[in-house]
Amino acid sequence: MLIRPEDSFDAERTMLFPNAGNAEDVQSPLIEGTLPVEMGYYAVARHHFRERPSGEPNWILVHCIAGSGTVGIGDQIYTLSANQVICLPPNVAHFYGASQNDPWSILWCHFSAGGAYATMVARSTREILSSGRQQLVKKRWTELFDLCSKTYQFENAVCASNLLRLLLSEIYLLPDQQSPNMENARLEIAIRHIKHHLSERETLCQLADDLGTSRSALSELFHRAYQTGPIEYMIQLRIDKACELLRFSTLRIYEVATALGYSDPLYFSRQFKQIVGVSPKQYRLTSSRIGR
Repeated sequence: MLIRPEDSFDAERTMLFPNAGNAEDVQSPLIEGTLPVEMGYYAVARHHFRERPSGEPNWILVHCIAGSGTVGIGDQIYTLSANQVICLPPNVAHFYGASQNDPWSILWCHFSAGGAYATMVARSTREILSSGRQQLVKKRWTELFDLCSKTYQFENAVCASNLLRLLLSEIYLLPDQQSPNMENARLEIAIRHIKHHLSERETLCQLADDLGTSRSALSELFHRAYQTGPIEYMIQLRIDKACELLRFSTLRIYEVATALGYSDPLYFSRQFKQIVGVSPKQYRLTSSRIGR
């Protein structure tokens, strides 16, 4: 269910790329093909809704990093969930907005694209499954934000254009490198379950029961794949999510701890420092954030 716009978000950032109106630079062969025009980040965007009956002159890349929402393109309706991406084509009626019960956090970019790039992105939703590829794509977004936030220089524009091409290529062309065998299928099911229950303090026994397997089999599965146990893997995901919330949201540290199932914020802070090397407060102060 969508909520119509109130145009307010828990956290947001938007920016116009400074060379969008520079016709001479845009026509340069070093930039031609892809060009970021406008981009932004909305965190837990509970009242986010956009509707354009006549479309928009540029492509719109929407990357859902948490929560979920709905996207309508012409007469097609898509549900966009965490780690899914979609490109809205130019000049086509569309709408998109956050779920009421599980509002999305999204990265988005309006961009021009021609030739092979337009053909490449003209697809339905694209899911980024492996954690390694998820981190790689998020890193590209951060780099793109950094470039687009700098004082305009032609060199920055060239780098931003090519970085956008790399981002699109890694989203649409780079495989997750997953083997179709049964063990990898079981591992993916386990990882999906863990990600969807990060706020629940499950024991190894409970996790094995939920997945319909034994503790020893589950432990062996994770040790072969990651050289660590399933609970340690879950803790690492919690800390990764905590880093994301500390960077991209305005939640207080105790609220981040609560959101991830920690009843004791001090225990959360100790575990965070043990894994990351600094306290949550220090991490928030020193990390480069694109969500504020």
